[in-house]
Order: sequence, then structure tokens, then C-alpha cells
Amino acid sequence: DMAMPPATIARVQRWRWLAPLARLGFVQRWLKGRAGAVRGPSDARRADTGCHVWGEVRDGHGGERRAELATPNGYEVTVWASLGIVERLRSAPPPAGFHTPSQVMGADWLLGMPGVRRLDAAVPAEPGP
Repeated sequence: DMAMPPATIARVQRWRWLAPLARLGFVQRWLKGRAGAVRGPSDARRADTGCHVWGEVRDGHGGERRAELATPNGYEVTVWASLGIVERLRSAPPPAGFHTPSQVMGADWLLGMPGVRRLDAAVPAEPGP
């Protein structure tokens, strides 16, 4: 799940109905032409916003763990993460084959990025009903 402002939810729901139109060639050409005109948030807006990430995992034995992170704006994290991963791949490439980002970078690598902090220690989840 992802929390977002009600206006954003409404916009996403409207787009869901329009998604089949995006498969049409002329609509794709129009959207690609408009893509260059899209501007991201200003420096001030990015500095003033952040992201809250909450995760929960369960194993096959009924064990659960939850954790929370606070990060800077998603644009900032994307840039830092992308550059860090490219740097790691250039300096110490993993063996051939498929690897997840955590396999390449380490499970706690994100915590070393500027402005990223863990809001709690990974704690066991509350027992279910």
C-alpha cells in the first residue's frame, strides 16, 4: 500500500479508466511529445518533501517483521541510488547472472545515503487475530 494525498488518488483513478487509450499509436506519439515539457518539482519543493517507507515481511512459519524508513524526496533518492549502483557495478561487478539491488549493494546500503534514517529497529509484528 502507498499513502498519498486524496487529489493524487483521484487523478490516478481517472487515469486507470483512460489506460486502454494509451495503447493507441497516436496517443503514444502525443504523450511522448509532451514528455519533454513535464517538469519535476522545484529545488525548494524537493527540499521540503520526503518519503516514508513502511515494510512488512512474513515467512512460511508465521514470523513477521516490520520496519520504517524516512527518506528525502523520491527524486533525490532515485538520483543517489542510481549513481551509487552504477559506481558499485563499475568498481566491483558482481558475478554474472541476476542480482537484486540488495544483493549488489548490501541490505543496509540505503541507510548510508544522505537524509535516510530508520524510524525504528526492525521489530516483530503484532500477532494476528
